[in-house]
Amino acid sequence: MKNHSYLSMQQDTPDQGRLQVTVQDGANNRPVENARVRISYTGVPDNVIEEVRTDSSGKTPMLDLAAPPLEYSMKPVEEQPYAEYTVQISADGFEPKEVAGKGGLSPADVTYSSRHLL
Repeated sequence: MKNHSYLSMQQDTPDQGRLQVTVQDGANNRPVENARVRISYTGVPDNVIEEVRTDSSGKTPMLDLAAPPLEYSMKPVEEQPYAEYTVQISADGFEPKEVAGKGGLSPADVTYSSRHLL
């Protein structure tokens, strides 16, 4: 039941924020091309809402993701003023990595997330 109420809260998202993920080799900081990046709501990791690949610079395309109404960030309210996502990264020759709920995505945010694979 916990996931259901959490998912309902996450779905109150009429606005959008933007996310771009950069994937680098943890040993030498070089970009990892063709890494698979999967985005899901934190708390519901099997419900993938975006799946993309990195380009030659190790970057995903800029992704538009749902975020709660901007008004939630403007004054104290009970609703969470940001959306939490889980990012799962995998690439040939590297250990998979998962980052869950770090930071949040608010309306009009442009978030850049850099992750190192080992």
